[in-house]
Amino acid sequence: MKYRFSSAIAGLLVAILCLVSFGWLMGKHANSTSFITIAFQWLVDIGTILAGFGTLCAAYVGYLALSAWKVQSKGQSSITRLIECQEAIAVLCVEVLPATVSLPQEKRNELYRLFERLLVNLAVLSRTSSHKNELQRIRQSLLVPSYRFRDFGVIWPDDKEKLKAAEEQLINVIERW
Repeated sequence: MKYRFSSAIAGLLVAILCLVSFGWLMGKHANSTSFITIAFQWLVDIGTILAGFGTLCAAYVGYLALSAWKVQSKGQSSITRLIECQEAIAVLCVEVLPATVSLPQEKRNELYRLFERLLVNLAVLSRTSSHKNELQRIRQSLLVPSYRFRDFGVIWPDDKEKLKAAEEQLINVIERW
């Protein structure tokens, strides 16, 4: 507080000194028009320089605002991807876990595309998230079941357990996000 007050007083004294000295110069050389022209031109130049500094400061503040907006936008994108992952795992659990026989080809292709999108979203999230290790573990645990599902059209019992565990792990990651 003391430093702020003393620097404000010092700045005020410097400003008063500048104004008084400029007034003294203008009063001393009042009948000399060349000095007045030069002094005003000098003030215009100083004003232009100060305006340039103001523009630079405004550009810097704009840069900071855009950077903050970018970080916030990236966070929203990550949350959206997490929600998509949770939805995909929920759909897979509902569709695949109770099934004991092979699904029709069209349904199998649709669910495999869902598996692919889930794996892509987990890969993207694991590159940018602070929960990188957990997301990579979830993705790795779902890789083999997705390939088996693609090739055979059915989820084996041990893969069903992996799918259930992946759903629980993803819910835990979302809770800690």
